Amino acid sequence: KEVLARYVLAASSMNFTCCHTQLRLLSRGSKFVFPTFVICVWVYLSAHLLGGTDRLHILVKQQLRASPIVHSVVYKRSLGNFKRTEKYSIQNTSLPSTDRCSFMIGDRTPGILDNNCPSGYVDELLFKREYAVFKKSNFRVFVYPVQLDVLQVQRAERLKQEVNTPNRWLIEQKRTRPVNVNGIYALELFFPLWLNSGGFATSDPTQASSFFLNFSCTALKNTQRKRLPGQLVTQSYIARYVHKISESFPFWNQSFPHIYVCSHDMGAECGRAAGKAFFRKTTALVSTADTAGIDASRALWNEHPSVVPVGQPSKVFESKKDISTLPMVLRENVRLRQKIYSECKFVAMFIGTVRERPLREKLLNLYANSSDMLVATNIYGDEYQRAFSASRFCIVPRGLVVFTPRLTEAFLYGCVPVIISDNYEPPLINLFSWNNFAVFVREAEIHRLRTILNRIPQQKWNLLMSALLSIRQHFLYNNPPRDQDAFNMLLFQIWQRTRLH
Repeated sequence: KEVLARYVLAASSMNFTCCHTQLRLLSRGSKFVFPTFVICVWVYLSAHLLGGTDRLHILVKQQLRASPIVHSVVYKRSLGNFKRTEKYSIQNTSLPSTDRCSFMIGDRTPGILDNNCPSGYVDELLFKREYAVFKKSNFRVFVYPVQLDVLQVQRAERLKQEVNTPNRWLIEQKRTRPVNVNGIYALELFFPLWLNSGGFATSDPTQASSFFLNFSCTALKNTQRKRLPGQLVTQSYIARYVHKISESFPFWNQSFPHIYVCSHDMGAECGRAAGKAFFRKTTALVSTADTAGIDASRALWNEHPSVVPVGQPSKVFESKKDISTLPMVLRENVRLRQKIYSECKFVAMFIGTVRERPLREKLLNLYANSSDMLVATNIYGDEYQRAFSASRFCIVPRGLVVFTPRLTEAFLYGCVPVIISDNYEPPLINLFSWNNFAVFVREAEIHRLRTILNRIPQQKWNLLMSALLSIRQHFLYNNPPRDQDAFNMLLFQIWQRTRLH
């Protein structure tokens, strides 16, 4: 019933990869494959053609009623699309024994010891088979050898500015400032380097499966001291960059698959001045995976007419084509220690910047003085790392936008993440069952955070930890990259999209 309901959810959200996976699971040893498939087709047609949201809601609830993890799903139809909200509650009756689901921490590779235990994968066998095909596919990327003079871009934009332009919009003429190699936006720097060092780059465009637009929106933004003109310069540069490659190379106009990386908060907004064709032809590798476009629509820089051209949509991240990336936190020599539920000093922890981040400010006000919740702003070094080891859960609240490097750190230090960020699409969502190794809490429920986490029993926490450690390697960056790490998983997702192009 749980697998059937997952298939229903996948079909209703047009998630074809997940549909295929769940149908495969459905067919294993089942005597009811045909009627089940008919039901799924009916649900798909009801959801997308007939708008039968009430029947869909009832069916999903019925199919999941006997599952150990109970979903409460609500669908809302808006402009022809469904917005899905899910809540999760735990039942203790059907969970596997923790003895059979024990896990290893340390030098040995962690793994689940029983097939009945929940895994972090949607379908591990299918993933391994697909990944093996990817490694043998001779996947190559052509990096455009185009660079523009940022000073000329700044000069041209400065000439457009009127005499009475507010100071917050005035453009200064400065050269690009390199991206911090240890910063959370460093993927923009390392991605083209790793393409070359890993043998994925090709100088022959006829042998390429994808084409890489080689610019760094963070470096471009950093040419300006103020955030608002930084946005304007970045978007103007990318518009000119796209115009240049469209004149110099035939591949852009022939609709070959194109990719780019923008790890900065602006995400896919960086290409707004490049026109609608830019969004249609490119796959964005961005950390700001805001599926509702709320951050993009209410940002301060959108008051400038050149930043949001007439007719441009406010929703700039598209789940069907764009890829959500983890903020860069390079893997350190982290030796995980065995974490025991009863020996954890804190139920949950969060340490990070709070200023000008309303959700975090609320989190600090609620739990700063709690003895069982570590919420602070100024803990660093070894003490910072020990805080992860001393906590059962790691709170991952949104920052200025939907993402935060706390998510990458949760995998790095082996801690179950509690994601509090509405409309955020986590990375690799089609390949991994996030509900098996993470907890999702709505922003409006932050006042109930302690209660929600305390209701998760030790047995369930052990399962979450086991699943987390079994897939941890896929969410970590390494320099140089390692097989199946976060960088290779990005290439794997790009390869999957080029097959469907």
